[in-house]
Amino acid sequence: MNIPDGIPVISGGADTQCGLLGMDTHLSEVGAVGGTTTPIQAVIQKPILDPDRKTWTNNYLINNYWVIESNVGYTGRSTRWLNEKLKSQLGYEKLDAQAGKISPGSNGLMTFLGPHLFDSGPPYWKNDKLSDLPVQPTIIGSYDFSVATLARAIMEANSYGVKLNLDYLETVSGLNFSYIKFCGGNSRSETWMQIQADVLGIPVIIPEVHDASAIGAAVLAANGINHYADMNKALSHMLRKGKTFEPRSEYSAKYKQHYSKWLITREKLGRL
Repeated sequence: MNIPDGIPVISGGADTQCGLLGMDTHLSEVGAVGGTTTPIQAVIQKPILDPDRKTWTNNYLINNYWVIESNVGYTGRSTRWLNEKLKSQLGYEKLDAQAGKISPGSNGLMTFLGPHLFDSGPPYWKNDKLSDLPVQPTIIGSYDFSVATLARAIMEANSYGVKLNLDYLETVSGLNFSYIKFCGGNSRSETWMQIQADVLGIPVIIPEVHDASAIGAAVLAANGINHYADMNKALSHMLRKGKTFEPRSEYSAKYKQHYSKWLITREKLGRL
């Protein structure tokens, strides 16, 4: 690649960290970038080393700040798999709308297609196994279900995976998260984000531009060429907050039971 003389080249950051920046994530806040997988990172003051070595710790894009990460594993990939199996008969928007009409708990249907509790040691999620257990991908609970029911069950399982990893991040970091910022392709689904808020019991805040990693990279570039006086100016001019999904208490109460059953079931499947 030949870059003409005089063109500035700015060193950026990793995709998830750019996503955090693109959501204007501050110290002690947490953000998730939902795509094929869903990494979750909290911004911290000092590096934290997990004694069980399940999380990653790395420096952040802003000086003297760090991030600690857990990762849900395959999430968006399962919704893509479902959409591809339908051969575009519905598409993501219609699939999202239909899933929104299914009641919490997906009529007893549960999926285990990738979401797991992160473990930073090898072999990571090398095989498409049931969460962090050595069982192949599983759909359980019914043999007679609609596409919409399966779509919602996948969204719920992915949301359970976020809760599992977010709870672990709170344990390791000592932080208590009262909301989570969420970006990436998964955040385009309003049904999914509302389920996520209901499962977590806290607000889910999405940016106006879902591809926040691209915005974060643009902020770094603008700051690098001194287009703005400093990083804070760049952030205030270039970022826009999107919709906030508030948890619904009656749904959150139901999801506490569904989440507990999902955890118990995955443990039982691991003993087969």
